[in-house]
Amino acid sequence: MKQSLFHFLGNATRALGTLSLAFFFAVPALAQETIAYPGFPLQFLLGYADSLAPSGSGTGKSNSLSGNSVTLNSGAVGDVHGGINLNDADPATNNRVFIKGGSVSRGAEGGHGVITSTGNSVTVSGGTVNGNINGGHTLNGDAALTTAIAADNSVTISGGTVNCPVYGGYSDNPVTGGTATAKNNTVTIRGTPTFGDNVRLYGGFANGDVSSVSTGNTLNFHSAELKVHEVYFFQNMNFYLPSTLAAGGTALTVTEAADIAGVTIKVGFEGAGPALQSGNRYILIAAGTLHGDFQPVTGTLAGYAYTVAKEGNSLVLTIGARQFVPGPTKNYNGQWVSADGEGEWGLTVLTNFSDSRYIFVPWYTYDKSGKASWYVFQGPVEDYGAWTANDTFEANVYRYKGPKWNTHGSYNNAECSDAVVGTVKLTFTSATTAKFKYTVEGEEREINLERLWGAPGAGWDYKYTGQWSRSGEKQWGLTVLMTFPVNPKYIFVPWYTYDNNGNAQWYLFQGADDEFGRWTSDNVFEGEVRRYTGPAWDTHGSYDNSSYDNSKIDYKVVGTAKLTFDSPTTAKFEYNVDNASRTVDLVKLE
Repeated sequence: MKQSLFHFLGNATRALGTLSLAFFFAVPALAQETIAYPGFPLQFLLGYADSLAPSGSGTGKSNSLSGNSVTLNSGAVGDVHGGINLNDADPATNNRVFIKGGSVSRGAEGGHGVITSTGNSVTVSGGTVNGNINGGHTLNGDAALTTAIAADNSVTISGGTVNCPVYGGYSDNPVTGGTATAKNNTVTIRGTPTFGDNVRLYGGFANGDVSSVSTGNTLNFHSAELKVHEVYFFQNMNFYLPSTLAAGGTALTVTEAADIAGVTIKVGFEGAGPALQSGNRYILIAAGTLHGDFQPVTGTLAGYAYTVAKEGNSLVLTIGARQFVPGPTKNYNGQWVSADGEGEWGLTVLTNFSDSRYIFVPWYTYDKSGKASWYVFQGPVEDYGAWTANDTFEANVYRYKGPKWNTHGSYNNAECSDAVVGTVKLTFTSATTAKFKYTVEGEEREINLERLWGAPGAGWDYKYTGQWSRSGEKQWGLTVLMTFPVNPKYIFVPWYTYDNNGNAQWYLFQGADDEFGRWTSDNVFEGEVRRYTGPAWDTHGSYDNSSYDNSKIDYKVVGTAKLTFDSPTTAKFEYNVDNASRTVDLVKLE
């Protein structure tokens, strides 16, 4: 299995990093705003009356500077802003712009702040964009403010027409003594967008008077046979080979110049990827001038050794011989929980796929406010995760965002995004014990795990155990477990979805004819749905496990769910949860 399963939900494709604008009187901050054009009135901004931006932006500062969602569906506008502040030091954070149609003449920015722009994004899937595209932008002209930063912003382009420079993050602070930092910004290109002659890809551009720092910025390139003018200011470049890239073909042509000095290059597959053979060569970059010394990189892709090397003004991937790759020695399907008495969190391990080496691990836990939250790690997929020894799996950890809970009746895949937030190492020491080590979102930990209620014996009927998803909808699903020797009828179902802010949230239903739920027939299970709260994320991190506080755990019954298994691989899922009702068809991923 070459594609990461979680991105496969809804026939989506995977991305390693993820996803991923220039302004008078201060106004009080109000709640986040969701707007779309046509329908929302255009603003008068910087002398133009055709700006699509949140309420209040005409004063130079949006009423809300955080959490806005701004969508252009059709029509002509001058510029688009997720949130904008030209007046003071308040940051622009976590705003999202979606260009789905129409035309933009002067540019699109996820967020614009005087000195701080973080976590903003622009996604272009249709329409035409001119001017500039900036995931996050700072522009300071106040001599009293000497530090500017554009960080963790992103631009994703999957369709439409782009005729302008693209910046993941843009930090401009030319005042005397000013410093500018552009870090951890991302530009992702996928699909078959149309690029004009003026397209330049810049990861993190920084312009300060005394210091200009560009660091940690990433290009994720998932396409083939695209052409741009320049590529600069990236420290990481990840190339995902689509099936349309033929041996000898070129992923990215750069007509002028690209800079790979000090850049970390990684390769993987977009979807199924091309059929590899020893000796195949793929041109990752063909540039007019390819700047920077580059030491060859080696690795393994889909079981083949590879080398990435600079050849003249090209960056070339050469496929080598097939390699032996380790894997699991046992079936570890099941729920894995703390062996040290920590309640209501765990890893749901799935390994029952057509590729016996594939492992898919949703990890349900709690965020910094104690709300139920989840991560995913999986593989082996290049740069997602790999078996580094028999029974030892190491991987990147992904955090996801998606459509708001109350919009799932018309689930919008364009609102799905992901980000790498750390790494894990999972070592199975027996059929029922494991060690789990992680460095994720500022916390480090190593703990002992045990398999909940033991290991099934030989010949066990796993029945409906597996990852279930809805065709056409990305990055949510049910993980069904029937792996418990103490009661073969017991079903345990963590449900990975999103809350009313689009943040990752999990629910749980379970049982076997008890107070939690019941089989109303051989193939129909009905149960109560619980939403949990627990210890805040930043209290989990001690190595002696002393700070995880079980007294913080609580739950609320928030609705009901019904699962009807029509076959071992198809089901109907009905729920009435948190003021939302829905009936959907699910398929089991194999």
